[in-house]
Amino acid sequence: KAIDVYYDGQTIEVLESPILTSNNVGAGCTFASSIASQLLLGKDPLEAVRLSKEFVYRAIETSDEYGVVQYEK
Repeated sequence: KAIDVYYDGQTIEVLESPILTSNNVGAGCTFASSIASQLLLGKDPLEAVRLSKEFVYRAIETSDEYGVVQYEK
């Protein structure tokens, strides 16, 4: 499982999803950027995290065999 823990000093929430093992380079950076974007759109912090986790999961899940190419050798 891919587990993220949200804690704001009062609320603890464990968010789980299946682990996707391909095309996941940059997932953490995308997750953080998505959370920041959701906060700027006015979402509360927990909702921003939930939406972002779902966004990143779906992006990886629907990626094709090419994934994202960041560097060429």
